Amino acid sequence: LSREEIRQRFDEIRWDQPISFEEFVAQVEEARRSGWALDDGNFAAGIRSVAVAVVGDNGEANLAVNATMFAGQYDSERAEAVIADLKKLARRLKPFAGGV
Repeated sequence: LSREEIRQRFDEIRWDQPISFEEFVAQVEEARRSGWALDDGNFAAGIRSVAVAVVGDNGEANLAVNATMFAGQYDSERAEAVIADLKKLARRLKPFAGGV
């Protein structure tokens, strides 16, 4: 998507705790580098969601796996374990990513 298309879709999101478009773009870039993304109550207050992209052989992410938990439910060590498990699952799902 072009930056304009991303901005248009971003503007349509109904956030509980809004972030700026610039912060969103920075988070997207960090997710691209790290392989995972976190929403810590911005979309839905009190909810933390962690997502990992399932990237096909073509390099495109057509699927994602995520874990959603209540804020404060897990400490950072447990959250890291959840992210590691999601990354393992995403690798196992890779063969299915191209056909979606």
